[in-house]
Amino acid sequence: MRVSHQRRAPERLEVRGLRRGLEREVLGPLRVDLVERLDDLDAVVVALQRIDPGGVAAVLGLEARLLLELVEDPLALVVLRHKGDRGGHVGTVTPCGTISCVDLWTVHLGRVPYGEALALQQRVRAARRDDLIPDTVLTLEHDPVYTRGRRSDPAELPFAAEWYAERGIEIVDVDRGGKVTYHGPGQLVAYPIVRVADVMAFVEQLEGVMVAALAEEGIDARGRAHEGRDFTGVWVGDRKIGSIGLHISHGVTMHGLSINVDGDLSPFEWIVACGLGGVAMTSVERELGATRSRAGCLDCVRKRVTHGLAEALGHRQRLVTPARLERALAAAPSTVG
Repeated sequence: MRVSHQRRAPERLEVRGLRRGLEREVLGPLRVDLVERLDDLDAVVVALQRIDPGGVAAVLGLEARLLLELVEDPLALVVLRHKGDRGGHVGTVTPCGTISCVDLWTVHLGRVPYGEALALQQRVRAARRDDLIPDTVLTLEHDPVYTRGRRSDPAELPFAAEWYAERGIEIVDVDRGGKVTYHGPGQLVAYPIVRVADVMAFVEQLEGVMVAALAEEGIDARGRAHEGRDFTGVWVGDRKIGSIGLHISHGVTMHGLSINVDGDLSPFEWIVACGLGGVAMTSVERELGATRSRAGCLDCVRKRVTHGLAEALGHRQRLVTPARLERALAAAPSTVG
């Protein structure tokens, strides 16, 4: 028994040493709790590279081979190889740890007030502009709100602000292109915050992604950006089902797209939607009818849109939690714009 104890003691010391090394070299710099969460698998690869497969197995109780299988594309990950090397994608120094060159971070936020989402967009764009995070898309629903773009006319909101407030609808002026539109529950909103070289080509990409997602639901839609900026978006016949409005700064987009899925369309009737008088708005639910529409449709459309966007950009979609995004943004400059 004494011999067996002596044999195990060095093993315990080695495990403790590996655990301390993992905490010092990985958990501290990356601010990632690997024991609590395994959604940051790139950090696990860091541990494999910098410590030892046994160290990860000792802390997480998983074999190195299994960890690597959980990473979809380990070769695309940029890993930290020594203390002074914190290189990220495109060769830029990044305190966020490991970032894939080909990722589209996809962050689902749930239902978020417009002002809160706008502030988050600004922070994400500042980080993307400084190459601290990869291209990112935020998906969400908004509380009822009218947003007025740079080309909006006051006549597009024919009633007093108090009248809209009584109906629970906020009014916000924003710096995106386009005119007045409505966001509310039952509408998918996606904010791609990505680097682009050709804005109009990107708008047409977004239209294509939306059209493809709707086709999966059995809806024959088309983009109309080529007909002029007032017709940008996605239409079913002469009915508009999806809108696009962007703002570009330093080559990085903000704002994005919306698709009416199963929400109340009445608020569109109380404005001159998109600055086009007499335009009828429609939704997935209205086009398919109540008998064909189904529960969970918005989630399906959301997944199809984000998958299609990743494909259109030539990226690999990577699902990222809001908490993971916050940890990345914590290292970004505080300036926004």
